[in-house]
Amino acid sequence: MKECLGCNRTLPFSNFAKRSAIKSGLQSKCKECNKKYRQANSIAVKANIDSWRLKNPKYDQTRYQNKKEEFAARKSHWQKSNPEHAAALARMYRAKKMNQLGVFPKNHEEIMIEIYGIKRCFKCLTSEKIEIDHIKPVSVGGEWCLLNFQFLCRSCNSSKSNKEIDYRTKEDKSNMIDKVKELILCA
Repeated sequence: MKECLGCNRTLPFSNFAKRSAIKSGLQSKCKECNKKYRQANSIAVKANIDSWRLKNPKYDQTRYQNKKEEFAARKSHWQKSNPEHAAALARMYRAKKMNQLGVFPKNHEEIMIEIYGIKRCFKCLTSEKIEIDHIKPVSVGGEWCLLNFQFLCRSCNSSKSNKEIDYRTKEDKSNMIDKVKELILCA
């Protein structure tokens, strides 16, 4: 048991964060008090962290070098546990390298369903494991815009690779162009 200097309560050791610089090995305030402090003083806390990082630029690099395998294992475990989030981050990273937006706004999928009537693969017509595909891939200069999107199932999207293939019908393309014009005029 230890007394918190913030709320003056006696609490179990598990309620205190570790801090090796202090003799007891635990912070003087409980986790709850520290959280309240950080929320109330978020700008000052961030400024403190930023100034410390400026004074110690090699810290993060050496920390990473010393624990490279541990970081790699944690990253791999997280990616396996969160495959959709990991794929989204990878898309955003690739798009950022190409100076693109890299994010599908939530309403894009809804607009596409509204225009096409159903969320199905334009190539094989299945409605399972559907993804939003770039007709002209970002890797070859395609843009993140409604006119460059089509629905494909995962296997058709993989087989398409980075080729520029549009599986939409002329009617689908026309509907999409009309909807985009309508959205631009409304904006």
